[in-house]
Amino acid sequence: MKSEIRTCSKCNGTGKIVIGYGAICTEVVEKVKKCPECKGTGHIVRDTKTR
Repeated sequence: MKSEIRTCSKCNGTGKIVIGYGAICTEVVEKVKKCPECKGTGHIVRDTKTR
């Protein structure tokens, strides 16, 4: 069985997703969390079957 590594399409390989924006004093900050699709790795490993 082979494994195929692909860039996560949900986070575009960053491992995190932006869930909103906020402001602290005069600075705008991003609110981010770990990507649930790739679990923060930025890539997805899928097993492919060979014949």
